[in-house]
Parts: sequence; C-alpha cells; structure tokens
Amino acid sequence: MRPSGKLLIVAIICACWTTNACQAAEPAVDAGKTLVARSGIPGGVCVVVGCRNVQLPLSVARHGKFVVHVLLQEDAQLQSVREEIRASGQYGRVSADHFDGKHLP
Repeated sequence: MRPSGKLLIVAIICACWTTNACQAAEPAVDAGKTLVARSGIPGGVCVVVGCRNVQLPLSVARHGKFVVHVLLQEDAQLQSVREEIRASGQYGRVSADHFDGKHLP
C-alpha cells in the first residue's frame, strides 16, 4: 500500500509547527485542534520533531484518530515528555523516542 501524500504533509506540518506551537500550553492545544481540522485527514501517523511541550502531540491525538510519535534529541527532555504523556493517560497513542538528527528510530 502506497502512503498517502496528505499523511506525509500532516507529518511535515507537525514537525514545522513545533517551534512556535510548543512554546506555551494553550496555543499548542489550539494548534493541534486546528491542524487536525484543517488537514481534512481523520487519522493516521503524525511525527512531531523537537517538541518540548507535549500539549501539541497530545492535542493532535485527542482531536483526531492519530498515533503520534514525538522525536527528541536530548535525553533529559525525552524523559520529561514521556512522563507527561504517561500522566495524560495517552501513552500508546502518543509516544516519544530519541532522535539523533539523522536516522529515524
């Protein structure tokens, strides 16, 4: 099965939005909801690169039928984000992993 071009676009948009949307919790929640609504895609896989504020990936998972994978380069941030995901009760739908900046996990 060939991946949908729209799905790839959603993943790229999520990666690009992390710089601005992850600065504060409320804008990240709104951004996740807006991203899902505007994409026109009801679900799939979304990759968020470098997001320290876990509210964006949690919002994307909440407002769509997405499996969201957060990729972070710093181990301290990774542990913190994983703890926040677990505390939200969404671990599984949302997960986090180490990213070396070159190779996907």
